[in-house]
Amino acid sequence: MHERFPKRYVRDMQNPIDSYSDKEFKNRFRFVNIFFIECLMPLIFNEIEAVTTMRGLPVPQLIKLLAVLRFYGTGNIQLVSGDLVRISQPSISFVGVDGTVDCTHIPIQSPGGDQAENFRNKKGIFSINVQIVSGPKCEILDIVARWPGSVHDSRIFSNSNVNMMYEQKQLPGCLLSDGGYPQLQYLFTPIRNPQTIAEERYNKAHIATRNTVERLNDILKRSSS
Repeated sequence: MHERFPKRYVRDMQNPIDSYSDKEFKNRFRFVNIFFIECLMPLIFNEIEAVTTMRGLPVPQLIKLLAVLRFYGTGNIQLVSGDLVRISQPSISFVGVDGTVDCTHIPIQSPGGDQAENFRNKKGIFSINVQIVSGPKCEILDIVARWPGSVHDSRIFSNSNVNMMYEQKQLPGCLLSDGGYPQLQYLFTPIRNPQTIAEERYNKAHIATRNTVERLNDILKRSSS
C-alpha cells in the first residue's frame, strides 16, 4: 500500500513587505514598514483568520490584513486591493456580503387620474416597482413597495432607508446588485467589459451570489399568481 501524503498547495504570492520600499509601502498602506511589523501585526494578527478561496487555496493573514489596510487607506474599490496583493476580488469582498438587492415590477390596474402614467413601466404595463434586499437563503431583509413603475431601480435605492444606513455606516458589510445600480463602497456591481481572467471570475462569482434575489422575486411572483 502506498503511503498517502497530504495535499500541498503552492501559492505564488508576492509579499508586499519585501517588495516595496518604505516610501512605496507607506503610500499604499498608510503605515511605515517598521510600525506595521512591530506594532500593528502583533496587536491584531492572531485575530485574523486565513481566508480560503473557492479553489481551496488559503490566503495568509498577512495578505488579508494588508488588503484591508489598502482599501481603508485609499477608498478604492476592492478589486484594486486584490490586485495589489495578488488575490482575487471575491476572496476579499464576498465574505462580507450582507445580501443582494434588486427591483421587480408588480402589475396593477391603472390608478387613473393625472399621475396614472407614472405607473406605466418601460414595457407599457402599469406596475409598482418593488425593491427587495434578499439574504443568502432567499429571506427578505428589506422591502420597499411604494414607487411607480416608471421609476428607475437606482433612484429607488438612493432614496431607501437601507441606502441611508450604509451611507451612515450603521451596517458594516455590503450589498450586491446588477449593472443598473451605481458602484459604491458598499454596493458592488458586475465589471463592465471584463478584460482579465480575474475580472471574468469576479463577474461569475458575483452573478452566482446575486442569484438569491432573482430566485426570491420568482418565488414571490409564483405565490401571488
